[in-house]
Amino acid sequence: MNDERRKYFRIQDSVMVTYQVIQAEAADSIQREAQLNQVRVETAQAALYGIETDLQELCTKLADANPLFSDAIQMINRKINLLERVISSEILSSSNTSAIAVAHNTKSVNLSGGGLSLEAPEPIAIGATLIMDMVLLPSHEPMRIFGKVVHCDEIDREHYELGIEFSDIRNQDRERLIRHTLQRQAEQIRVDKDHQNPIGISDP
Repeated sequence: MNDERRKYFRIQDSVMVTYQVIQAEAADSIQREAQLNQVRVETAQAALYGIETDLQELCTKLADANPLFSDAIQMINRKINLLERVISSEILSSSNTSAIAVAHNTKSVNLSGGGLSLEAPEPIAIGATLIMDMVLLPSHEPMRIFGKVVHCDEIDREHYELGIEFSDIRNQDRERLIRHTLQRQAEQIRVDKDHQNPIGISDP
């Protein structure tokens, strides 16, 4: 599968996502601030990765001598890692935007490396610029993406389907999205095969 096909391969998925509509004249400054926040997070994550590596080596040595103590350290470490993810997400979403915000909830989306569609509570003009904070599940790694509304279709008076094309996304995040969609597809294929061929039932 070539890069372009991988980019636009779509799946139905659930992700944590929030979006804000931003004015075109403010887009550049908001984008610069978002990029600066991303650098801050990545710098901290790089330092934490080094600490994590040393800690895992220590826990491996402790496991034989005192497994309960090693387990306790690992539990504390998981708690710290969760807090780090929450703080990173807050930093990435700290840009000052005079915009309409939508709550950071888990939503059903049609997702690809090039964009997504989701249900929205109100219409948004085609061509509007959005800033989105998205968390793929179950990894809980945050990413910030800029997008353009390419279609807005009314489902009923209180529900609309938004089609969003990613206009600015880091290469690393796009690759993460592509890997995620391919993994989800493989998982769905396995589930479908299991349903078609339950355990104990063989094809004639």
